[in-house]
Amino acid sequence: MEDIPGTCAFLDKHNIQYEITMHPPAFTSEEHKKFLNGEYEGHEGPGFLQTFCDKYHTSPSKLCLVKNMFLKDKRKGDLYLVSYNTETKVEMKTLSKVPGFTASGGNVRFADEDVLFEHLRVKKGSVSPLALVNNSQKNIKFIMDTSLVDSDFVLVHPMLNTATMFIQQKDFLKFLDIVIGSKYQTFDFSSAEVK
Repeated sequence: MEDIPGTCAFLDKHNIQYEITMHPPAFTSEEHKKFLNGEYEGHEGPGFLQTFCDKYHTSPSKLCLVKNMFLKDKRKGDLYLVSYNTETKVEMKTLSKVPGFTASGGNVRFADEDVLFEHLRVKKGSVSPLALVNNSQKNIKFIMDTSLVDSDFVLVHPMLNTATMFIQQKDFLKFLDIVIGSKYQTFDFSSAEVK
């Protein structure tokens, strides 16, 4: 599952509902928000975010636009995928507050792009919890913000940063159950923000 059609096929096969919108490549969460709001050249009318909220009678505050960090402990070699709400500030020192986060001090860094591709089959800028399906070695520790569980919908890239999938929270948890079972950890990063 390395592209958008492959992602859609996997979700369809497992009866996981989603909506998808295409947009220019989003390399930062700021760009991602702009594109979802329809703020890009050639787009006219309301953004997909507003159209989606109107269709499902929800508000943007009930959606979780997901930001990700793919990390490696340089000393131990442990790999971590940390997913959280773009509205939450997560720094490396915040991670030390996560129970069970065993990375040692200053040894945690963003993993090199070749390590990212080897384990998740995505490139920098396209990291997504959906890429966990590609981790055949099952050696990535997944930590997600409680906002992913508390939101009505989770918004993630489907392996490429030129699209966004809107997945209902229950279907997102179903995806995780299929791919990694209960082998993930939730943590309220908003309560641990570094001020």
